[in-house]
Amino acid sequence: MNATFSFEVFPPKSPKADAALKTTLKHLAPCGPAFWSVTDGAGGSAKAATLGTAERIAALTGDEVAAHLTAINRTPDDIADRLNDLRMAGVRRIVALRGDVPSDGEIEDNSLGSSVALINEINRTRAFEILAACYPEPHPDSAGLAADMAHLRRKQEAGASKLITQFCFETDKILRYRDQLARHGIDLPLIPGIMPIKRFSRIKQFSARCGATIPLWLERAFAGVDETSPVHAMVAAGIAADQCRWLIAEGMDHLHIYCLNDAALTEALARLLPIKQTAGTIAA
Repeated sequence: MNATFSFEVFPPKSPKADAALKTTLKHLAPCGPAFWSVTDGAGGSAKAATLGTAERIAALTGDEVAAHLTAINRTPDDIADRLNDLRMAGVRRIVALRGDVPSDGEIEDNSLGSSVALINEINRTRAFEILAACYPEPHPDSAGLAADMAHLRRKQEAGASKLITQFCFETDKILRYRDQLARHGIDLPLIPGIMPIKRFSRIKQFSARCGATIPLWLERAFAGVDETSPVHAMVAAGIAADQCRWLIAEGMDHLHIYCLNDAALTEALARLLPIKQTAGTIAA
């Protein structure tokens, strides 16, 4: 079975990060992604950067771009302005997210505050395809499976057309989650999010914050391996490729790769999978 792929990147904040993004675009554009997604800063801090990066990717690659948009501390007027900017830039996909609550816990009274409210606002424009987030393993703020499923139904009713999962290294949990969605009447296409592991120690830290499990087999795979060594990269690429193959064999026809401005691991993953490499290139 053939599958399509999308790649997630973030707006660069330094010359070094800018160079990494250029390399990522140059090496991964030949994979012909269905789209690139560009992350957003909490509370609008990366508004110009997200828009600029989205425009840059579209101009350099000719590919479609999905811009992330967060709800926390954004008013309906803020969202309307942002959507107008994105529409004028040719963006036709939005990844709609709640966003992180500020460290002080303060949320402005007139802000949207939830992903469902944001999806409603986006859907009013009838100008964008809306992708929403979901969690095969409970989000730290989750009140339980029933509450999660009710929340996803509200996202579906508000206008979301696809779901992208948080990364999850236990593939059987993703497959069980797909079955749970069907049992609860949520029929949106499910796009698994794949996280190639560039630095195992960092992934452990991030996983602890977002509720993703690090299974024992994964701990053992990286035990004693220098994170800067070729062995670490080979293990990481092999693990990600195995997960992708399993999901494709189970009928998942689109995978979302969190490449995060690092071309090497994702390019290795592409070469281990049935991703068609084109002869074209870009002058990034």
